[in-house]
Amino acid sequence: MLIPHILDTTLRLIPYPYILLSTPKGIPLAEARPTLTIRQALLLDLRLGAVLKQLHSVENDWFGPPSFASDSIFSWQEAFTLMLEEALCAAEERDSGIGVSLPMQKLRACLSRAIGSYLFDDAEVPAAVWFMGAEDAIFVDVGPGEDVEPKITALVGLSQALWGDPLMERLFIKPSAAMLEGYGGSLIVFPRQKTKRVWYTLYTALVVLLQVGDQTDDAVRDWAKQALDECVQQLKDAPCY
Repeated sequence: MLIPHILDTTLRLIPYPYILLSTPKGIPLAEARPTLTIRQALLLDLRLGAVLKQLHSVENDWFGPPSFASDSIFSWQEAFTLMLEEALCAAEERDSGIGVSLPMQKLRACLSRAIGSYLFDDAEVPAAVWFMGAEDAIFVDVGPGEDVEPKITALVGLSQALWGDPLMERLFIKPSAAMLEGYGGSLIVFPRQKTKRVWYTLYTALVVLLQVGDQTDDAVRDWAKQALDECVQQLKDAPCY
């Protein structure tokens, strides 16, 4: 993790509390991945699964992002559908501004079916979820030699972390078998949980496109657009029971 150097809550220098952290050692996993041996990649994915499991063991009393703190929402279904509806409304207002035209009426019909089936309510404990964490935000120290086990030195970009369902992690969209083994097994056991994961992927893609800026990688934008199209198609016949 990052090492704190200064924590200032006095508000004397600036009218906000702030913390200065060390620069993480190593390089982003996305950059290191092509250079890893098969053994190193497996070991790293095992470790990453264990790190996510440890993160998700941190619990809270209410669900949602920090902005929901005053609302005290104790149902994950209520919190997530509120987040999703806010994203859908924002996409609807911007229309073609996100680069994808969504069938809002059909999507909301699918969402109503999911809510009626209590699709999201199997997440009963608010867990710490990184949510948008990806391999470009995971710093690793590979070290010299092919026999050296890579180490995860930092997870950065926690600004969109929330209290919710661990299955919502972006890293669980297409997890490797080694990552799931390190985590302790897959979070998807029943077909309805696959449907839930589709909703999470759709929401993730919406967030990506709604926050697109000049610094956003073209590949990330393309992924989000394709993911939205695929999710819309999958939700048409996705089981909620």
